[in-house]
Amino acid sequence: MFSIFMGTNSSAQNYIVYSVKGEIVMNKTKEVKPGMSLKADDIIIIGQNSRIVILSEKEKRLYTIKTPGQGSLKQLFEKKENSFRKITDTYIAFLKKKISNADKVADKNYMQSAASSYREDDSTCVDIIISNAERDSTNNE
Repeated sequence: MFSIFMGTNSSAQNYIVYSVKGEIVMNKTKEVKPGMSLKADDIIIIGQNSRIVILSEKEKRLYTIKTPGQGSLKQLFEKKENSFRKITDTYIAFLKKKISNADKVADKNYMQSAASSYREDDSTCVDIIISNAERDSTNNE
């Protein structure tokens, strides 16, 4: 709890994982996923054909690390093959909201597809009922 209120140096700064493509591992054991918090001294392993995008709220930057290898987050930021871009406070707020709603968006998309296939099956059922009703009314005449 004490470390939450401590210092403002770059090693105490937390970075937020925005996106991950491929195999990215932290401290040799933990798979890195969007929304995770990282520190500058965390050791990250970047696999072949992998990429991680990291948000720095304090520095107002979005880092993209795509060079395979390993090193502390700070070391990877300094490699010239990797890149960053400056971003605004408004864009930071947008990205943080997007990260925090990632699971909800996935659930919403799942429910939309589930509802679509339910409606589709339901309409087929309705078509059969109407066809049967028309057939029955023709037979009763």
